Amino acid sequence: MVREQMESLQDLARLDRGFRQLDAEQEELQGRLEELRQDVARIHSLLDRERVQIEETERLRVQSVQEAADLGERQQRSSARGNVARNTREQEASRREVEVLKKEREERLARAKELESGLSAVRESLARHEIDFAGLQQTLELEESRAATEEADIARRRLETEAERTALSARVRPDLLRRYSGVRSKRSTAVAEVRDGACLGCHVGLPPQFAAKVHYAEDILQCPNCHRLLVIASAPTGATTP
Repeated sequence: MVREQMESLQDLARLDRGFRQLDAEQEELQGRLEELRQDVARIHSLLDRERVQIEETERLRVQSVQEAADLGERQQRSSARGNVARNTREQEASRREVEVLKKEREERLARAKELESGLSAVRESLARHEIDFAGLQQTLELEESRAATEEADIARRRLETEAERTALSARVRPDLLRRYSGVRSKRSTAVAEVRDGACLGCHVGLPPQFAAKVHYAEDILQCPNCHRLLVIASAPTGATTP
């Protein structure tokens, strides 16, 4: 009877490890999707910034071109006034004004050229990032479709495991099940094998008479150190993770 209960507890622990594995698979799946979604959001934000940059730079370029055109007109009018100047003083004033306007116009044109060069670079960057964004979106859609299939499979396996666990729990004594649940709420696993007089859950040696009771299936005891329920080791290579 005790040995059967030990076997049932080991099977229960195996199923609960299966639940943890399903949780890990679900978490990994969601992690992959979240990473992709963050990449998509990052590229989308970058595209928005580059579009705003292009819009603002184009506005400044147009402004510089318009200012250069206005300065050109003023330069022509000033030059015309110089041609009809009545004296040398008026001619000299007109000449200086023409030079100043010419310099300012050249500065505006140089600024417009510089802005146009910057626009070309940003437009090229925008085009590359749009391609990257489209590729990432496609990858995300494929991953979401694949994830939906995997999540459905995880849900199916979880239901099967829950059904098996319910049936198995009915074979475990209520007092043992309560003790098992209490330990499981604090430990990664509630069952540990005993080998060579030691608990393989915490690797602490047990009193000889205590270990003998477990070995001969006289009773189901708890490790004095880690409080796991102790069972007979099933194989020399089997060890329970702390």
